[in-house]
Amino acid sequence: AQAVDASGRNEVIVYGAEQPNNIKEYMKKDGLEVVGCLWDVMTLGKEAVNIVYSCLADGKEYKEGDTVEGYPESSVEGTNITFNAVLEFDKDTVDDYNF
Repeated sequence: AQAVDASGRNEVIVYGAEQPNNIKEYMKKDGLEVVGCLWDVMTLGKEAVNIVYSCLADGKEYKEGDTVEGYPESSVEGTNITFNAVLEFDKDTVDDYNF
């Protein structure tokens, strides 16, 4: 975002992993379109615990090709369960996060 801002170009969209406080000033500049993303560690942790709990307490078994409820892009491959727990923020939501 800093390089795009310095170039004076405004037809570029910047999307990447960054902490909100580090990118906030660029998100709010006119002419720059900046979107940031991070792993949402709270959601990731909560869902990981829910998955383990469902296996241990409820006897849930995940098998190859299954998905995690609420995460249609999730997948089960062998003993690995992957799902998308991304936190996206932009100029309208960046002030909601103070880190």
